[in-house]
Amino acid sequence: MKLLASDLDLTLLFKNENGKVYIKDEDIKAIADFQNSGNLFGVSTGRGIHTASGEVIGNIRVDFYVVNSGGAIYDRDINIIEENTLSKPRLLELYAELTRKDDIIIYCKNDTYALRFVDRDLKGKKPVNSIDEINDEIYSISLKLWDEACARAEAERLKDKWGEEFAVFQNQVYVDICKKGCSKGAAVLKAAHILGVKEGDISVIGDSYNDISMFEAVENSYTFDYSDEEVKKKTKRTVKSVAECIYDIMNS
Repeated sequence: MKLLASDLDLTLLFKNENGKVYIKDEDIKAIADFQNSGNLFGVSTGRGIHTASGEVIGNIRVDFYVVNSGGAIYDRDINIIEENTLSKPRLLELYAELTRKDDIIIYCKNDTYALRFVDRDLKGKKPVNSIDEINDEIYSISLKLWDEACARAEAERLKDKWGEEFAVFQNQVYVDICKKGCSKGAAVLKAAHILGVKEGDISVIGDSYNDISMFEAVENSYTFDYSDEEVKKKTKRTVKSVAECIYDIMNS
């Protein structure tokens, strides 16, 4: 039995010209072929479970979810397997030092919150003006910066100052923050162990810097022709689609 963990945005999920999210037909077919051959397919994302599952349910079957950049793991029925929560007092201290204090997504156990959104879609998110308004366990937060260079600089600054307490990952123009010790890579290995998959039978695919922890944890790693060169250097092979990745795994 083999297992593939896939990133979501710009890996499995794309937007059309009208802003509608979709999964490519060829990827849907390949995932079904993979699972019908007795293998497992899961997602590994910086999103929380509510937005992650909401985008894929009805299109594909997901055997496990690694969400919040590794802060939580769920099974196929969206039962929680593992969770890692952030300290709200310490998060408030970190928030006070952020370069940008609006356009922040806060992923919690029971809901997803939009902190001081500016001209962004609130779909599936509850608007708040302060972290203090949230009475829920917080798994991770996602900051939106102005461009990738700003996101990279903010991620490095936060790692230097807060790296002993928080895990910080750049994800294109975003910076994802979760509990220290959490990562997509570590969580994928945990999920695979729980599901009884040997380490050599694990594969991962993603497109950005926050996927590097998966590439470093798993030998069978894939990214895309359109990924940044630094991301490509961390992977075994580049492909054009999730479907191409799947058929390469099945034929190896």
